[in-house]
Amino acid sequence: MDCPAAMTPSNFNSQFCIQMANQVILKEVAKGSNLVLSPLSFHVMLSLIAAVSTGRTLEQLLSHLGSRSIDDLKLLSSQIVVLVSMYGEKNDLIASPSVSFANSVWVDRSITLKPSFERIVKGVYKAKAKEVVLQTSLIAVGSTGRITEQLL
Repeated sequence: MDCPAAMTPSNFNSQFCIQMANQVILKEVAKGSNLVLSPLSFHVMLSLIAAVSTGRTLEQLLSHLGSRSIDDLKLLSSQIVVLVSMYGEKNDLIASPSVSFANSVWVDRSITLKPSFERIVKGVYKAKAKEVVLQTSLIAVGSTGRITEQLL
């Protein structure tokens, strides 16, 4: 694989992701929260959504993310995942950043994921697709006085 630093502005619209992160941070700061948020995380999350999108939704995601195709997004996202996963490994290309990056997909057990999507989640995004009982989680939120909601 080429050096992850080969990402260019033509295939990564950093400004869009920075604006999204900024909106979330400002909203949380207004509530008195202390928050750190990565624009790269937004990019990977939206790329994962784009991987299963079609039509106008896909067109809008590609436009906002600055990519021409899902394949471009998958390539870029895999480079991002490799870049942020290099901590602690020897790498002659660049100094490894110290970054924590958690990536997962939670799906209600009543929904079956397409095998092709599961392959993308695991192969490209190095994430886990996990079936959960979302209704139970919502019930737990109510019964714990919203404490569970903060943990989710």
